[in-house]
Amino acid sequence: MIDAIKRIKERRFWVIPPYAYDWDEDEDEDEDEKEVEEYVAFYKDNIDCCICDAIAYRDSLKRFQDTLSEDDLNVVLDLRKKFISTFPFCDDEFSLYEDSGCDVDRDARLYLQMKRSYYKFAKDDSISHIDRYIDNLVCIKEYMQDNP
Repeated sequence: MIDAIKRIKERRFWVIPPYAYDWDEDEDEDEDEKEVEEYVAFYKDNIDCCICDAIAYRDSLKRFQDTLSEDDLNVVLDLRKKFISTFPFCDDEFSLYEDSGCDVDRDARLYLQMKRSYYKFAKDDSISHIDRYIDNLVCIKEYMQDNP
């Protein structure tokens, strides 16, 4: 389980969606980086939701990758919020701006940028990183079931 968590920590930047903020980083030093034990505690409480939301998000990305349709992109954006909410120590940067409610034009521009970024996201290998993330989550869940 510890190895699976370390793999998640190492690869989290390839997994988190565009415009998500990772609270497990410090630009200058590693002193603010979360410890493995903090991930264990997080997953102990959230593993089923993490797996479910990651699978739903990955599947929506696959559909969008196949169709590149606006409707499928809207599904991705809806599931993106749930995925971010169950990704450890991660927040939706777009929601932080949206919740401030100060500048509607800026919010619209940011939303358009985020949508455009998903067209690029659909063309790279991001889905394979999410597949590996799901595999690691399943390993963590199995370990937790075998070692309560």
